[in-house]
Amino acid sequence: MKFTPKNFVNYHSHKYWSQAVVGADCPLGYEDYIKRAKELGQSVITSVEHGFQGNYWLLNEMILQENIELRKRRLRGEENVPRDLKFVFGAEVYWVKNRHEKDRSNCHMIVLAKNENGRQAINYMLSIANEDGIFNKRPRVDLELIDELPSDDVFITTACVGYWNKYEDIEEITLRFYKKFKNNFMLEVQCHHTEKQIALNKKILEMHNKYGIDIICGLDTHVINTESPYSDNDIKRRDKILEYKHIEYPDENGWFIDYPDVNTIVKRFREQGVLSDSEIKRSIINTSLIEEFDDLKLGGMEIVQDGDNFYLDAPIKMPTLYPDLTMDERNKMFKDIINKEWKKYAKVEHIKRDDFSKYIEGIKYEVGEIIKCKMSDYFLLHYKPMKRGVEVYGGKITKRGRGSGVSYFINTLLGFSKVDRFKTPIKLYPERFITSDRILKAKALPDLDNNVDKQEPFVKAFRDELGEHSIYPMISFKPLQKSSAIKLYMGAEGINAQIQNEVTAGLKEYEKTLKHCESEEDKEQIDIKEYIDPKYHKYVELSKPYQGIIMTKSVHACAHLIISGDIRREVGLFKCVSESNGKETMTACIEGSSADHYKYLKTDLLIVDVVGLTEAIWERIGEPSPSNNKLEEMLNSEKGQKAWEMYAKGLTLCVNQCEQTGTRNKCKRYKMQNTAELSAFVAGVRPAFKSLLNDFLDRKPYTTGIAKLDELLEDSYHYMLYQESIMAYLSFLGIDMKETYDIIKKISKKVYLKHPELMEELKNKCRPMWIKKVGDINGFEETWQIMNDAGSYAFNASHSYCVGGDGAEIAYCKGNYPFETYEVCLNWFYRKGNKDKVSLLQQEMMDGFGIKVGEMKWGKDNRKFTLDKENNCIYPCLSSIKGMGRTCAEELYNLYENNEYKSFFELVLDIKSKTTLDNSMLEDLIKLDYFSEFGKSQKLLKIVELYNVFYKKEKGEVKAKKIFKKEKLPLNMPIDEFRKYANKETEKQFSDVNINKLIKDIEVRIENKDVTLILKLKT
Repeated sequence: MKFTPKNFVNYHSHKYWSQAVVGADCPLGYEDYIKRAKELGQSVITSVEHGFQGNYWLLNEMILQENIELRKRRLRGEENVPRDLKFVFGAEVYWVKNRHEKDRSNCHMIVLAKNENGRQAINYMLSIANEDGIFNKRPRVDLELIDELPSDDVFITTACVGYWNKYEDIEEITLRFYKKFKNNFMLEVQCHHTEKQIALNKKILEMHNKYGIDIICGLDTHVINTESPYSDNDIKRRDKILEYKHIEYPDENGWFIDYPDVNTIVKRFREQGVLSDSEIKRSIINTSLIEEFDDLKLGGMEIVQDGDNFYLDAPIKMPTLYPDLTMDERNKMFKDIINKEWKKYAKVEHIKRDDFSKYIEGIKYEVGEIIKCKMSDYFLLHYKPMKRGVEVYGGKITKRGRGSGVSYFINTLLGFSKVDRFKTPIKLYPERFITSDRILKAKALPDLDNNVDKQEPFVKAFRDELGEHSIYPMISFKPLQKSSAIKLYMGAEGINAQIQNEVTAGLKEYEKTLKHCESEEDKEQIDIKEYIDPKYHKYVELSKPYQGIIMTKSVHACAHLIISGDIRREVGLFKCVSESNGKETMTACIEGSSADHYKYLKTDLLIVDVVGLTEAIWERIGEPSPSNNKLEEMLNSEKGQKAWEMYAKGLTLCVNQCEQTGTRNKCKRYKMQNTAELSAFVAGVRPAFKSLLNDFLDRKPYTTGIAKLDELLEDSYHYMLYQESIMAYLSFLGIDMKETYDIIKKISKKVYLKHPELMEELKNKCRPMWIKKVGDINGFEETWQIMNDAGSYAFNASHSYCVGGDGAEIAYCKGNYPFETYEVCLNWFYRKGNKDKVSLLQQEMMDGFGIKVGEMKWGKDNRKFTLDKENNCIYPCLSSIKGMGRTCAEELYNLYENNEYKSFFELVLDIKSKTTLDNSMLEDLIKLDYFSEFGKSQKLLKIVELYNVFYKKEKGEVKAKKIFKKEKLPLNMPIDEFRKYANKETEKQFSDVNINKLIKDIEVRIENKDVTLILKLKT
């Protein structure tokens, strides 16, 4: 019996995406399966993963891209080109009888979609499993949800032994499934030689013969490359990942978990000795039914042929709040809103009549571009919910913004920013955000980034307008980066602990540097080897086979998917749980990059500390929060000079972009004096500008050598520091401004390096205009090279201006209102649990302003940080002390407010009975002289000892001890002395003791002394 490769579909396979659910399982990505399927002449790759549907958007796109390459080869006349690959959607779900019960059975089942309706039904089932079916970290479907699946639109198999070995009535349940799904339900046989699998295959054949339920061959693939002697061997990599994660799968012993060819599968079944040749053949041929499933057009994406060119395209999926209005009617609504908001803005911001024409011309241009590319819905969609999020739910939006959005003035009119591009000290080009040509050519959506204080108000507002399941944060799958791959490799290989510690210390510094990079391009400029001793550089190379492996998942920091419809069905939901705080969040099962490629609407709601922090500072100061125009005036005033002093002195904690030690020192060196210089500084400190940075910081004169070009680049101090600088240069050379940003992207993405002929063509186009403007060719080659080099480091001017301005506002507050600013900042970061930041702020306020840390004393309101200008201090928050509970300050202040204590012991009794303070907390407060009005620390500690000796706490109630044995009297008191306080006495013990009088008499005899200074300093 001989099989061809086309007889088989490996539908039951796992990739490293499974680790988003199971922690550690597989080292392989989709590209490995695509390569292997082509080698074997097979066509289907499924998205099946443990517990979820995998990163199926990515897989589908990769398959379509692969098919483009195959079609190109056929078009060129190549022979023996493999057939097109096919994407099949599915999951290996965990199922129980009732998902609402704490049932650890977690039986397995493969569920595949035969068509689009099946895909949406599976998505919905898995969404509900994530909403209310998670137990023991696994999303579980149940009989109820399985029964709701459309029987004609899905295909189900019994997966591995994990389907069978949990319920005694599994045969009856299996018949129930077969009765519903009929020929779309099959019993999965596998070719492992283990006793369990052999027994199971016999049971399956018995049921197959008894009930007529068909059989199908599954592999349960986890590895492919098993022959390599190196670290790219899949089995070795998988074992190392499992070892590093301390995970074992004892049931897998003896399993084949590879991806063999059909003849090897047949050989293994024969050696297993359970299935006959005809049964083996039947189980294998049945997999080919999967090839007949509908081709899913996920998100409408398909291959488009244009002559000899192929590309992927998908329709734009723009939700609208006004589906009953025509496009013309929606455009009119958009214009009306802009007109209304412009009139309001002009009045509030006191725009001069002489400037109206400039503003109106700019507004008309922007509105015209938006209407040309049919994107008014995008702005209408955001206008109402963002406004509602602020006005109804109390959310806050940054005064400035992020990215290029602020270079469109209508975003200011619509409330997404307060930046006025007509007044900024550096030129902001609207073409950087949107041009109709670019949007129409790319068939893309605008991308407006919103910085907010919290996401919930705006998510609620979007749901109010579009529906409960119309918006969810997106998921972010986390691959092993260089540093984490090195740690995994060294840990799994058992490298000497001292070496691991040394390397890890360097990696921490590397990760800290990455954390403060503004973009992925910046991160690429950071060389990890600079942070590791050269003798350990080999671990960077040895760990490469582990880099990129997906190990976990999280909620995307800002990206939210918005659709007109139900995300649970269209995309699917996946619950993420924060490792740091345990917060559970339902996310859309699609990454941001996939949403972009499939042209779903992605809106960014990034939580930025500075948004809420700045508003809180102005509220504490008691002055209105200024608009961006007003802030510019303030920063240019006499009081504004104090803001720039903060940078010059390095007092930059909480000042955006300037907090890190290295950047802070650069601030002290550069001494910026206005927001234009600050913007240039923000752009200049990025890694790619490194070679030019020293001259820039030292303000050494810089010139392009061409006076007209220097004049053009005046706002960036003659450097091509911004992407907008390059846009201005290209425009100077006759390139339409609308085309300039596309050229910048091609430079940054190294398109011209791969296709130098395109760069030469552009150069030839620009050369005549240079000669016309300058008068000769001199300087053209040099400036062209500067432009080309700048493409790798030039930064977004609007982003530089915005993030710089965010910091300058806090610098202004700090310079002019230091008490209020530090008080708010201290409370802000205390509430966030960032005690290190609290300590740094306290040190800075002392060094920079001489503001002392006030005493913590009984009777003072230490529930939060509180300023006291008269005493030149800020009283600390009691709970900011390491080890002190969050409720302690409130509890102690309540005791002070509601009681009068004649002795410290009375207070101790109440502390023990009415607060959550334990002995350690109480002793720390005593050593810090918190209770000094009652006596010195050593005395008070001895009084606490009296409590521990004579009292106990039972079921939350403090009670005096009743019986004291004579042979072991407390404090080694003489029997005769103790007898004075006891009302009852037997031969061996005292009882009915007057504890209050006893303690009072002891208390007055305790010497009023302090503990040593060393002990206090240790506290």
